Amino acid sequence: MSTETKPGNRRARTAQIIITTLTLTVLGLLAVAVKLSWPKTYPDAPWAELPQEEVGTPWTWSDETYRAAEPDRLDEGWQALNTAMQEKDRAAFLGFAAGAAKEQMARWWDNTSAIGWDTAYMLPAAGYGEPVREVFLGAELAFSASPARGSGNPDAGLRLTQGFPYHVTAEGEGLDLRITSLEPVYEMPWDEGELHVVTRGHVVLYGLTDEANLVEATADEAERAAVIALESIEQLSGETYADGFVSAITNNEDRFLAWQWSPGIDAAGFARPTNRPFTSDYLPVDVAVGEKSSGMLVMLGPGSADHRLSTFVHEFGHALHYIAQPVESGKSDISASEGFARFFEEYSGVEDIYYDFRVKNIVATEGLESFSVDALRDAENPDRVAIAYAAAGLYFKFVNETGGDAWQVALEAFQSRGGLETAIGSAGSEFGESAWQAWVASL
Repeated sequence: MSTETKPGNRRARTAQIIITTLTLTVLGLLAVAVKLSWPKTYPDAPWAELPQEEVGTPWTWSDETYRAAEPDRLDEGWQALNTAMQEKDRAAFLGFAAGAAKEQMARWWDNTSAIGWDTAYMLPAAGYGEPVREVFLGAELAFSASPARGSGNPDAGLRLTQGFPYHVTAEGEGLDLRITSLEPVYEMPWDEGELHVVTRGHVVLYGLTDEANLVEATADEAERAAVIALESIEQLSGETYADGFVSAITNNEDRFLAWQWSPGIDAAGFARPTNRPFTSDYLPVDVAVGEKSSGMLVMLGPGSADHRLSTFVHEFGHALHYIAQPVESGKSDISASEGFARFFEEYSGVEDIYYDFRVKNIVATEGLESFSVDALRDAENPDRVAIAYAAAGLYFKFVNETGGDAWQVALEAFQSRGGLETAIGSAGSEFGESAWQAWVASL
């Protein structure tokens, strides 16, 4: 049965959709991947330009997960629509579409079905007497993680889906329900046009049909990266957390910027943890709900062209990190996520962590502040950002090479409210700031 909610709370939760939209958009500006450069030889000057190397970062948020109240009584039409999705009945699903939504809903269905999904949902958001103006639409896309029962994971036996808010116009009730428009709050590739999808054993790679050749040409490298990442995480942690990854790719800079939702940021790729749906009687009982992050999506842009393998591995490292330790609102730690992913590239054997006297000097003088959030996100000083990524990666390498558990530090940083700083403190004095500085100085 539906959970009883007071009218005021229902209206507040519906309004919260818009608030969360703005929050995610603004905070997204701090969380996209950036393109870095490193020298092949030591520079003549301390701030010489650095040659290309990619890094990536997940999207994070600090507001509550998208949520909204449902009407008091389950609507027969919304129930039938969701049943059609769970039964993969395209005709029944599109039977609830009218006007512009016929094409919009068909596009979503056909594109996400080409990627592959096992269950899907469209959850209406409305308060007392208010029309449905927003829905939360999502699916359990290919390779979406579902921790095994008995694993000890709090999500054991639950499906981690990938969902997003959409603006809608809807008319009628019950089986007379008709959706007349469906517009994404955040545009995803499947909302733009027909996708070209290539499936391999451990990856689904997709792009718009006008870039079909790019998808075809990159699929084998994406598969190679997926295998490397999955084998490396099992070697590092002793466990497996996913069977593969879903990734989009484009060589169109404008298109990639639109996928980021943050135009103007120079990026090579990014990994995005999506939101979970709010609790709903329209959902299958085994879909994970609540305020933690959910399934992952990876996207590569034109900035990755010269280093696709390391870009994929870096972003897949992010995905594995978030799958193993979903984060609650505001708990994601950028230094931990970037440091681990940078270390993961080297651990996987696809890219060394480059360092020079500048990295050593900054580590010696700034300690753990050398990879602070400000340093990692200094948009006006890309050289400083490159050094921050190197320093963060070197901390995880230090832990790994001096008898510690780099993976547990990464997980603890996500789990604790104090982030990487707390995780470092919990690891023991032998892995503290001064020990790390001495280790870097000895390199």
